[in-house]
Amino acid sequence: MIQQHSPRISVAMATHNGERFLRKQLDSLFRQSRLPDEVVVSDDASTDGTVQLLQTYSELHPLRVETHAVNIGVNANFFHALACTTGEWICICDQDDIWLPEKIETLGRVMQKMDQARPAAVSSSRIDVNADGEKTGEHRQKYTSGWKATLLTLDRSQGCTMMINRRLLERALYWYNNSEWADKVMYDVLLSVVAAVEGEKINLPDPLMLYRHHDRNVVDRAQEKKPTFAQHIRTMRTYYPFLIDYRISELSMMSRMYGPAKEGNEEALRFMQQMQALDAAAGIREGLGIVIRLKSIGIGTRILTAICTPAVKAAKRIIK
Repeated sequence: MIQQHSPRISVAMATHNGERFLRKQLDSLFRQSRLPDEVVVSDDASTDGTVQLLQTYSELHPLRVETHAVNIGVNANFFHALACTTGEWICICDQDDIWLPEKIETLGRVMQKMDQARPAAVSSSRIDVNADGEKTGEHRQKYTSGWKATLLTLDRSQGCTMMINRRLLERALYWYNNSEWADKVMYDVLLSVVAAVEGEKINLPDPLMLYRHHDRNVVDRAQEKKPTFAQHIRTMRTYYPFLIDYRISELSMMSRMYGPAKEGNEEALRFMQQMQALDAAAGIREGLGIVIRLKSIGIGTRILTAICTPAVKAAKRIIK
């Protein structure tokens, strides 16, 4: 159990026309073994019954609703919810998932051992379900920490799996409000990178939530159709099997955000600068030279990338 004197815990939720699945998500929040001290919901101009449902729950639970008359977008909506919280620890919540009963307690036990003077985040694994709540898969990851475990991966930066501390929120809001580059990546990428670079990010193997895939899910809409073989070839990472292209682009933008700043892990900052150079490379030959010289990844990955990248380029030329 989390010690009784644990800090105040908030849940920050963003909604937009989420009435269909919202009730089950809310019920799972208020059935936690460690109940949240407050739930703050920012609604992005919903036109269905989302706000009315939230207001009903607010009469029974410590839930506060912030509404927007016009659509402000995913990033602004989440950051508004986060900025309105008062807890020392904040869990991030989507509108359509289901949390397992021990989620807050498990994340809190880990957060309690982390340095609260520095930006800190802890994330969990997840169980995938379809629109009907039927299990379709499970993302059970290993326990990892350190900047590489976040910057060199994609699925350990998902906002709905995370608990963050107040210091991380302060730093992320600072960047979000003061750098044009901070809003060019998703809110959870910003939080994860700031935690990994300036403080600590721990990734747990425990699947603590049911992540719902459906036709209105932001991520699933982008992956609605199964790609053909030709499409798969066309979208293969340029520097295979190194990072996928949009992760390189995200880290490049994060590097631009930090600029010449020396706040944080020097090795992580240097790696992001290298990703900025890779993103701006004039061609694959120049980019491949950058990847091959990266000391922060294993020699095996560098050799394999040197072998596979020209083959991928040739395959894309044939498929075009």
